[in-house]
Amino acid sequence: MLYSRYRIASGLRFYFRCLISILTLEFLHKRRIKDLEAELREFTGEQNLIASPQARVGLYDYLKEVIEPGDEVLTSSYTLIDMVNMIICAGGKPVFVDTAAQHYHICLEDLKNKITPKTKVLVLAHLYGTCASIEEIVQICKDKNVLVFEDCAQAVGVSHHGKMAGTFGDAGVYSFGALKNVNGIFGGALLVKDTKVLRAIEEKVKDRPLFSAKKLFGKLLFCLSYDVFTHPWFYTPLVFQVIDLLDKNGHVDKDAVKRTEIPKSYVCQMNSMQASLIIKGLQDWKHQAEASRTIAQAYTDAIANKDDSILIPPLPPASYQTYLQFPVWVKDSNVLFKQHLRERKVDINIDFFRDVSNLECFSEYQQDCPNTRQLLEHLALLPTYPRQDQGYTQRVSKGLDDF
Repeated sequence: MLYSRYRIASGLRFYFRCLISILTLEFLHKRRIKDLEAELREFTGEQNLIASPQARVGLYDYLKEVIEPGDEVLTSSYTLIDMVNMIICAGGKPVFVDTAAQHYHICLEDLKNKITPKTKVLVLAHLYGTCASIEEIVQICKDKNVLVFEDCAQAVGVSHHGKMAGTFGDAGVYSFGALKNVNGIFGGALLVKDTKVLRAIEEKVKDRPLFSAKKLFGKLLFCLSYDVFTHPWFYTPLVFQVIDLLDKNGHVDKDAVKRTEIPKSYVCQMNSMQASLIIKGLQDWKHQAEASRTIAQAYTDAIANKDDSILIPPLPPASYQTYLQFPVWVKDSNVLFKQHLRERKVDINIDFFRDVSNLECFSEYQQDCPNTRQLLEHLALLPTYPRQDQGYTQRVSKGLDDF
């Protein structure tokens, strides 16, 4: 059986939980939010957090409290377009930090060079279920009196020396969207160390309307449709057609548009249906992470004898990765690498984000980030989702070995 580049964290139990939530009208109230927040406090080991309808909304709410109009907010040049928009909507000026050479996390030297007296916050992303060089980054920012906001949208469960990502800096956000390892269809959690700032955010959000049921059910239909299209029974006989469909329509970051005001649909509160799904997901995350880590180890072994034709970007020692996907640096073109694997009926991603520092919609903030330009030509993302079977992992590993 063949598998797609990615499958969402769902399954029959997920859809059964959705059905129960719909039948019990959980999407009409928020009574389970307190239960979820209690679970998240135990999960992170931190007390100061609140549920958020989406991770990007958590970033916006935090920045609105800690920055003044025109303050500089550092962020990676390789990130989600809408995370940049949240900086702009909150009144900040985005300043793009280049990625490290042959890496998807930020360059420490460029970070040091980009800090100015106007810099207020660094938005640091831990990408693909892996940990950035968090201790060094926090120290650099602490020395310059810059707040660190950890974007853990792709890093639920990632830790360093046993301490959860998102708890090293001054604040952090987690995502429980449809494409994450804990799937709440939509959803997030905002962690803020400063109690005064957290209380101010709580006061602002308490009277917001509940998350749109229409939007929630629309995304649920997406989950169901995506599950059908990527199921091995459907995917195997239509492998190339599905690959072409995903290449054309499957990009998470399609709309390159600058926003100056946060969309009204974002300004809301999580509902109990989302909370129930996330609570269930938090019970399974470790099992899923271990399955993904086993797959990642198989790829690591396959790459071990490749010299420098395929490299694994280095990660901090003593960090625990959950591997939402397995990123590799391909010395030759990642397009050629993708074609090589396609011939072996293996489907991978090569373009998750874009170089936001060079987009026309952000031209007034444009900066030269050469490492990110290179990254887009050489990064490849191998599938690691827990529902992938051993036979397919061996197929991918064989494709790596004979590249």
